[in-house]
Amino acid sequence: PVETETAYLLQFLGKDGFAPPVDFDQSMRHVADVVGLRIDLDRGRQRFDDLADWHTGHYWETDENHRFVRLAGVVDVPPSLIRERLLGKTRWEVAGADVMHDPKWQRHFDELQSHWPIESFEFKSDVFGGERFWRISGRPFFDSRGVFRGYRGVASDITDLFKADRAAHRARTLLHQAIDSLPQLFALWDAEDRLVLFNQSFRRQNAAIAEASQIGVTYAEHIQAALDAGLVSEARGRE
Repeated sequence: PVETETAYLLQFLGKDGFAPPVDFDQSMRHVADVVGLRIDLDRGRQRFDDLADWHTGHYWETDENHRFVRLAGVVDVPPSLIRERLLGKTRWEVAGADVMHDPKWQRHFDELQSHWPIESFEFKSDVFGGERFWRISGRPFFDSRGVFRGYRGVASDITDLFKADRAAHRARTLLHQAIDSLPQLFALWDAEDRLVLFNQSFRRQNAAIAEASQIGVTYAEHIQAALDAGLVSEARGRE
C-alpha cells in the first residue's frame, strides 16, 4: 500500500546511521512526488483494468453520488456542452426520468446503491439536442480503503440501431395488418415447415383445431389435426 511505502521512506531517511539529506524539504517533496505518481499510476491501472473488457464506446465516470464527472470520446459534442449539460448530473436527470416511480429507473437506482455492475442498460436522452438512445455498461470502483467512489464504464450511441429496429417493427406491424385484412385464408410456413404467420381467415376456418393452428406447429401436425376433425372435405371417406 502507498501509506506503508511512505512510512518506510520516512523511516529510512531518518534512521540511525543515515543522516538526513542537506535539503530535507526537497527530499520530502521528491518522496511526495513519487508517492503521488504511484497513486496516479494505480488509479490509471484500475481504470484500464475496468475498461479492458470493453473495446468500443464513449468512456464515462460518475462519483459516489452517481453524478457524471467525466465523458470522453463523443466527437460530435463540444466539450463546453458536455460540461454545461452533463457533468454534475445523474443519469436519470440527464434522461428526464422519474427514479422514484418509473420501475425501470427505480430498479437501476437500487442496483447502483448496491454497487452492482451495469450490464447493457439502455435509455433515451435529448440532453445534447435531438433524441438519442444510449446503451451503457460499467462497474463500481473503490479507493484503497474500500470506500465506494463511483462508477466508470462505456456508453454506445445506439440511436441508428434503435431507429432501424423501430422502423422494422413498424413495417412488420403494417404487414400483419395488411395480411389480416385479406378476405382469403393466408398462412406462412418456414423452411422447417413450422407455422410462422397467419391471418384472421385462417384462424376462423381452423377454430375447431385451434391448438394445431398456433405459431410453431408443423404443417404435418396441422394437416393431421384437420383430417382427424373432418375439416378436409376431399379426404372424407379416404382416411
